Amino acid sequence: MGLLRHQLRDMKLNRGYLILEAMIALTMAVIFTGILAFAQSQASFWHREAQNYLKAVTLAERIFEHLSLHPCAVINEKKEGMDIKVSKKSISEEIPYKQVSVFISWQTREGMDKNITIMGGIIDEA
Repeated sequence: MGLLRHQLRDMKLNRGYLILEAMIALTMAVIFTGILAFAQSQASFWHREAQNYLKAVTLAERIFEHLSLHPCAVINEKKEGMDIKVSKKSISEEIPYKQVSVFISWQTREGMDKNITIMGGIIDEA
């Protein structure tokens, strides 16, 4: 009988802990959910950035391939949402080589201007 009385008294003293524990667990779950949502949004932002840079580099490679086949081609256009400008200059009149700069720019969804410049050279046979 005395054991049952002690157990009942302990239950009366400890009955508020369960609600407090649930509130702490819920608070921790909300905090971790917020952290995960922020991490996911940052990951998608950096994924878009990487896709744009990859697209720009791929366009520049295509331009260099095109210029190697057609050295006299003039390329200044807008392709796939990116502005493309190409400049060619000779290093010397005696050397049939031109330095080529491919400048590609685009705007992000946030309105920021991004750009890359890739430099290379082509043999000028003309």
